Amino acid sequence: MKTSDVPQDDSILGEHRRACYALDEHGRYVVVASRGWEVEKVMNAQAVDEIRAQVETLRAQALRGEVSPLAYHMARCQMTPGLLAANAGVWRWRVKRHLAPRPFARLDRAMLERYADALGMTVEALTQVPEKESACATRLRRQRPSPFLISSIATPRTARAARWRHCCARAVWT
Repeated sequence: MKTSDVPQDDSILGEHRRACYALDEHGRYVVVASRGWEVEKVMNAQAVDEIRAQVETLRAQALRGEVSPLAYHMARCQMTPGLLAANAGVWRWRVKRHLAPRPFARLDRAMLERYADALGMTVEALTQVPEKESACATRLRRQRPSPFLISSIATPRTARAARWRHCCARAVWT
């Protein structure tokens, strides 16, 4: 792709730009700022819809008692068992075990506080599943770019902090 062909369509980046590589007039690769691409916008919208559908499925399962509230909140914050285990300071197998409702119901206050801190919420909010997602949380996720986009260039410690702040911001609105 040549520098003049780099797409400048509207995208999820808003006013921000991202770096793309393109060929200049001398045939060398150079970095060119791009506002986005329409196809990229559509694909990201489909991915976000898929994530929302998965979160909604887990919310319904948690309300029926098939999975623990931890499974719902973990999916809502887009965390894997390994990531939650690293942030909470517990073994991954324990996180996976606590995704079931019976082991989760037997957790002591200290373990619930560790999970709540890792997810950026209170213990009371962690143990409950909302009947429906609030409009503020949906609107916030549409407007706020995900910090996972920058995690590949950040150090592991700053990437973990960015993910925690992202979940914390969501938890405030839900």
